[in-house]
Amino acid sequence: MNEEAQVPKAKGWDVILRNTESAGIHIDDLPGAKDLPLPEFSHLGRKCATVFTDIYVRKLTELTPRLQLRADAPPPLTKDYCVPTT
Repeated sequence: MNEEAQVPKAKGWDVILRNTESAGIHIDDLPGAKDLPLPEFSHLGRKCATVFTDIYVRKLTELTPRLQLRADAPPPLTKDYCVPTT
């Protein structure tokens, strides 16, 4: 939230990718990861880090033909894996 307030995605991240002709994944590109809890406001716990990695790798496979999920890959992990429901 603080980073977005300092340098909005459109004026920072998007400009860097455009000027370097690079592909990139911003947290806004990972809707399932945006709501993962950050216990001390900067790092994920172990289980939620696993969920984030799963979401990130699946996004990477959409962006490049060099990576593919196995046909027998398990279903995507969700926030429910790392956040107990009450």
